[in-house]
Amino acid sequence: MGILAGFIAAIFVLPIQGKTFFNKMSQLPKSIQNLIDDCINIVISLSKTTVGLVEDLKYRVVESSRVAEKAMQAVRENKEKEE
Repeated sequence: MGILAGFIAAIFVLPIQGKTFFNKMSQLPKSIQNLIDDCINIVISLSKTTVGLVEDLKYRVVESSRVAEKAMQAVRENKEKEE
């Protein structure tokens, strides 16, 4: 909800006359500046969390494949011994 509100505020309020984004931001009321900053921080935090989850998932998949490979090797060795 906050992210959406921040983006809406940025879209409708930032077309204030000015040369750069920072000039426009400085002309906004403090509450809108804080809302936009908070939204940016939320997006950054969610991105970092997502990257962390993907890295963890990648690690778990690699470890699972190693364990599965070792188990298959053990099964092959047992099968060869039986024959």
